[in-house]
Amino acid sequence: MKVILWGSVALLALLWTSGAALLAKAVKWSAQQMSGGTITSLDGMATNLVIPVWLTPWFDPAMWTGVIQMMQDILENFSSVLPSMGMVLGWLVPAIWITWVLGILVLVGAVIVGTLMLQRYHKS
Repeated sequence: MKVILWGSVALLALLWTSGAALLAKAVKWSAQQMSGGTITSLDGMATNLVIPVWLTPWFDPAMWTGVIQMMQDILENFSSVLPSMGMVLGWLVPAIWITWVLGILVLVGAVIVGTLMLQRYHKS
């Protein structure tokens, strides 16, 4: 039972760490793009984004172009705010890792409590 408990917590910790690392990378990249002012238009990107064939039953091409147009409108409306939003996003990376630490502490606490409960109630 202890092996299953520790193995499942190790798997959860791995998933938690992977998610935090991916989110931190995405936020850092977004902050750099916004601070540098490189995200100002989706025109070039919109022509390159093609719906994969296997997604066509679920996504209508007209809806896809509508989503791209909506994102373009949002970028045009917030173009003056994007550099300062990049600075704000830069502060999210440490917050992500602080949240990661808290999550790992919860997992470690849970596995310790689980191990103690197993030792107490499952004598073998």
